[in-house]
Amino acid sequence: MEKLIETEYREFTKAAAEESERSYSCREDAERAAAELPKQFKGYHTIEVSTDEEVETLKRPTRGRPRKDTPVPTRKVFRNHVTIHEPSPEALEEARRVASMFVLITNVLDEQAMSNVEVLQAYKEQIEVEYRFRFLKSPYFVGPVYLQNPDRVEALACLMLMAVILYATFEYMVRVQMAKESEPLILPGKRKSMRPTGTSMLEMFDGLAMVLIHLEERIIRKGPQVDGQRERILNMLGAGTKVYTEMNKLA
Repeated sequence: MEKLIETEYREFTKAAAEESERSYSCREDAERAAAELPKQFKGYHTIEVSTDEEVETLKRPTRGRPRKDTPVPTRKVFRNHVTIHEPSPEALEEARRVASMFVLITNVLDEQAMSNVEVLQAYKEQIEVEYRFRFLKSPYFVGPVYLQNPDRVEALACLMLMAVILYATFEYMVRVQMAKESEPLILPGKRKSMRPTGTSMLEMFDGLAMVLIHLEERIIRKGPQVDGQRERILNMLGAGTKVYTEMNKLA
């Protein structure tokens, strides 16, 4: 609230200075403009406008030093001067009351089933869910997928939800470890971050590939060369580079 009032005062002061520089040739024009000023100065502050008659000195029509008895050219103009008053305590109290109100519509009408505080808390936590599902809209997952069987649609939804849970866990684990370190993580584009997103870290593993060698009795899995920042991420997850080599035992 205080910042809004300060910003408004600066804007009012600037507009008032601009109006005081504006001159009118007759009082009627000045008063007509003054009557429109309250529409421009709407906010917590109030204004008071006075229309004053002034004598304005004009430039001489000819060059050179004038004679001593030559009158100075002037003209009569009218200007509006705006005085800005601080917001009244009543206006501030009303503004705080309105700003503290939050309208929320819900179909849960039984307050015993869900109180107003719980409804508001559930609403505010909604952004966490929306943020996670934004991950599913990335190029990693979005594509032309057609599933005719409703059971397969449900199964895909379950898999996507599991992916979101794994993604959130992966991001959380790295951020917890980063909070204990002093050196930022170097992301693609040489960006530094102490709170990297899961998407930016997954991009670091885009170029890695596994090689499968099929023999008669077994399959050999060759992992990529992982070092630098990628190895650092794997270590934060408690896996290290062995996450690739130990998969040979599962192949």
